[in-house]
Amino acid sequence: MTVDALIGMIDVTFDYFGALGGWHQDPEGLEAVRQVKEQMLQDLQEFEGEPSDYELIELCRDWRALRIEPEGEATYPPDMFIEGVCQVIEVS
Repeated sequence: MTVDALIGMIDVTFDYFGALGGWHQDPEGLEAVRQVKEQMLQDLQEFEGEPSDYELIELCRDWRALRIEPEGEATYPPDMFIEGVCQVIEVS
């Protein structure tokens, strides 16, 4: 999967799960997930072309290790977003 395709998939996942999670009612959860998304996009910018399967596995391992705790009661915690993105990567 190319970097551009990965970025597009992350954006779609963010929008899709945001709609499911009712983020308009969950600003703390939205901000926490936005931080994770920005980290993912920064990490992907380091690659040119298509990362190897091994590099993608390493990225998912790093992303799963992120611990960003939302303030308040988040209906959609960041780890659910990370898991959604990584599952798509692993299946592709």
